[in-house]
Amino acid sequence: MAFPADLVALWRQDGIDAGWWLPPECGFALEEPDEALATWAILLQVAEEEDPDDPMWPDRFTPDLFPIAMNSGGDSLVVDLRPGEHRGAVHFWDHEEWGLDEPLWPGVGAMLADIADALEAGGPALTWHAARGGRQRPCAPIVNHQNEFEGWQS
Repeated sequence: MAFPADLVALWRQDGIDAGWWLPPECGFALEEPDEALATWAILLQVAEEEDPDDPMWPDRFTPDLFPIAMNSGGDSLVVDLRPGEHRGAVHFWDHEEWGLDEPLWPGVGAMLADIADALEAGGPALTWHAARGGRQRPCAPIVNHQNEFEGWQS
């Protein structure tokens, strides 16, 4: 499986762990490569257990989507590994509704830049996604009186 260069570069950084909380609002914890591989296997197993003829689930999780972050509700941020226009894009994967919406970001590098800009300026992240008609609302960082990051809010 060939990963986009910006994802590989992220995973090679020292100090990257689940303490990095990513938007949207509910907050996603970045997964290390071994955790992401285990999550990927679980998502594939769940998809295989569904009835392929059930019209309720036309958009199953596929091997060419790779999770990089999880939230506490079981949803994922996935990198699109399919060939084409959205290769490398970061999408929201809802574990209950399945299927992909507009990408949240065109790539991991764009995701990191958007988050850094939001944290530095105190403005919203996810404006690119919202401008394309995506379902996730832009969200701003929550910072406490000690200037410590506490999460994201729409």
